[in-house]
Amino acid sequence: ETAAVSTLPEFQRQAGVGAIVVAEAARGQGLGRIMMTELETRIVAEGINYVRLTVVPGNLPAEALYHSLGFENFETVMMS
Repeated sequence: ETAAVSTLPEFQRQAGVGAIVVAEAARGQGLGRIMMTELETRIVAEGINYVRLTVVPGNLPAEALYHSLGFENFETVMMS
């Protein structure tokens, strides 16, 4: 499952997207956009008004896709 709904109050319902993966041979065909658009449609239908994405640092194609869909950088978390 790619989205998890939290148990926050109605006005703060949120979903988290941990990974959208497209096989290397299939990249550049718009599949990531199709998956994200469908996911966003389902999230909105559930009344969720906040989506949190996780992107591996340096994954510029993913960042470009998310920005083109209207997502903005919010927070950077450093991990080791």
